[in-house]
Amino acid sequence: MRNLVANLFTSIILIASLLTFPLGAQVPTNGLVAYYPFNGNANDESGNGHDGIVYSAMLTTDRFLNQDSAYYFNGEDSYIDLGVVDSFSLSTFTISVWVNAYSFMYMYTRVLEYGEESYGLGNGFGIEFNSDIINDGNKTFYGVFYGQDDFTRVVPSCEIDTLRWYHIVFSYNMSDGLSQLYIDNQLEQSMYVLNEPATGKFYVGSWTGESAYFHGLIDDIRVYDKILSEEEISDLYHEGGWPGPSHINLDPDLENSVFIQNYPNPFNAKTRIDYKVKKAGKVEVSIFNYLGQKVASLVNEIKPVGNYSITWDAQEFPSGTYFYKIVTADGTLIKKMVLIK
Repeated sequence: MRNLVANLFTSIILIASLLTFPLGAQVPTNGLVAYYPFNGNANDESGNGHDGIVYSAMLTTDRFLNQDSAYYFNGEDSYIDLGVVDSFSLSTFTISVWVNAYSFMYMYTRVLEYGEESYGLGNGFGIEFNSDIINDGNKTFYGVFYGQDDFTRVVPSCEIDTLRWYHIVFSYNMSDGLSQLYIDNQLEQSMYVLNEPATGKFYVGSWTGESAYFHGLIDDIRVYDKILSEEEISDLYHEGGWPGPSHINLDPDLENSVFIQNYPNPFNAKTRIDYKVKKAGKVEVSIFNYLGQKVASLVNEIKPVGNYSITWDAQEFPSGTYFYKIVTADGTLIKKMVLIK
């Protein structure tokens, strides 16, 4: 019931906001190097062909409650590898991204990164989420530059909440060294940074796919080879009629609203998956492999309220990590299981 009321309230706010922020706002396209709306995949829709490879990240609902329109990162081993992209070797850039952090898995976690695969080998930049060594221990997003032997952080003074969508815009102008960080359409920090053009690979949700794994949702990544104006940043923030700051909990990973659990885990060949339907309606239970590819659909039908169980026979599947996902009228929940043969 709580999710139903929250979703209804969110829809009312979104509709009302259209009176002030029309859907026809001109989202900037000039200078767009890459665009990842995550509409069912990690493909680049800028036309430049920089498609990503997904590792363990799962499609889920976005900030507008659209299904399969954002990626969930589990904070353990999920990330997206965008590879070595020459046109990302930017001296001047603006990055726009929507982020919903669930929790802290490490001292800091990386929302995205572009640069060499190991610190100390070259120059790079990224957006991080931290709660420890900076900002007096307050949780916040910030921009980071790294070089041969040091880091420079562009840190705002504001504190952010978990389980809430934020729009982050991070930019750097090579001509004058000015770096700026916007959070939810507000300029939170400006500073001058000495930085060399970055080279390397682009990762989403981790540091080089090996550590600092992010736990939460990431969506609508845009990369520009220019500095966006305040008006252009505002257009991005209000894209789709986004109403502004909202503390409505859009987290689909709430076990008091959606329940699913498998046993045993780890398992050999077969595992039982128990789930609960708290509101009658369409129910989907699916299995995904480590790459985020759907390998089995166990349930896809209307279910009345009640407790259910289903067995997944994985005899034909190789050992490894798998994810099971339930979608009900009350939300979406994703969990991990391990097949050992």
